[in-house]
Amino acid sequence: MKPTPAEIDALPPRELDAMIAEKLGLPVKWSTPPYFPMSGYLADCRYPWLKGVHDGVEYDWAPVPHYSSDLAAAFALGEEMERLGMGDRYAMILRASGLDDERDRTYYRDHPLQLRCPDTWAKVFLVAHADALTRARAAARCLAEAEGNHE
Repeated sequence: MKPTPAEIDALPPRELDAMIAEKLGLPVKWSTPPYFPMSGYLADCRYPWLKGVHDGVEYDWAPVPHYSSDLAAAFALGEEMERLGMGDRYAMILRASGLDDERDRTYYRDHPLQLRCPDTWAKVFLVAHADALTRARAAARCLAEAEGNHE
């Protein structure tokens, strides 16, 4: 079932990371830390791991990338969206998600470095400076839309 944008925004960061990885086709498994010697004490602590094979790469309990908190992983996710042919849609969703708040709109439009630029320049500025969580949510929305179009 295709998640709505509101459901995607409500996901905790690690669940968002796992959802993105699953939609990219990575073999995600939820488990306690497999190499932690006292995992029995962490029975209620479940984390997303990569375990299996994808595109000829074998994963042996590798952590799911932190798309929502690591900017380097978020940029790599953007490159993956481009590779999958969804770069334009991803950029449109990212641009639209950055200007929801009137405070941000006013700040970037009236910021001295922006020379009182129009909103379109502010949108480009926001896309370039979007944080990891905003990038991850935009990618998740784009992947969910693509999944809905293939059903």
